[in-house]
Amino acid sequence: MIKLVVITTINSLDQIPMMLASCKKYGIDIKPYGLGRGYCSWADMKIIWTIPVLEEYANTYSHVLYTDSRDAFFTDTLQRVTGEYDLLGQPECLVSAEKACNPDTQYTNNYPDPGTPYRFPCVGGYIGEIPYILETFKRMATYRDRSGDDAAIWQWAYDEGWFKPEIDSHCKIFQTMSDNSDDDLEFGTLYAYSPVSVINTLTDSFPCLLHFNGGYSDAVTGK
Repeated sequence: MIKLVVITTINSLDQIPMMLASCKKYGIDIKPYGLGRGYCSWADMKIIWTIPVLEEYANTYSHVLYTDSRDAFFTDTLQRVTGEYDLLGQPECLVSAEKACNPDTQYTNNYPDPGTPYRFPCVGGYIGEIPYILETFKRMATYRDRSGDDAAIWQWAYDEGWFKPEIDSHCKIFQTMSDNSDDDLEFGTLYAYSPVSVINTLTDSFPCLLHFNGGYSDAVTGK
């Protein structure tokens, strides 16, 4: 049985009211880090700063779920999250999927066609084994002098072949909302005995996290 910790990086809790409300609704103990440190680069916040956090939690937890939080919120419980993760075979690292190859489309052909439009990794969400993610991020940290964009660093690591996470292309856990993905969704209850908040009718799945990725996010107020 996995021991899962949920984390997010944010400067102020005032920036994430919807995430905090969803965590309260579903009984999720999200652990923010970076509070009061101000905004720098996404690579610093989501790779460099994450390393000591994971080193600390590695003593207590086996797995981590990271989610962006200014523009994201939970739509179901952690029981559902871990249940879907179990059904996927508990990959070392499962990452959120999106429809566009960001930030550099020259890497498009690196990613196999999964049979859904959600082909490409999105840096806004992942779940996996802490030791694997910790070692991956330590290696990614050596690329920080090349870019402050964590998504670019992910692409380079994937292109070089040493970071090959499983991509949640059927939106079993993560649901990104860029590129008109809302057209794929219905909201409400599908079965009276198994209520769900979100249904992806394209992938026939019930995502547990919505992420309104893309666009501008202010360093102070978020979106």
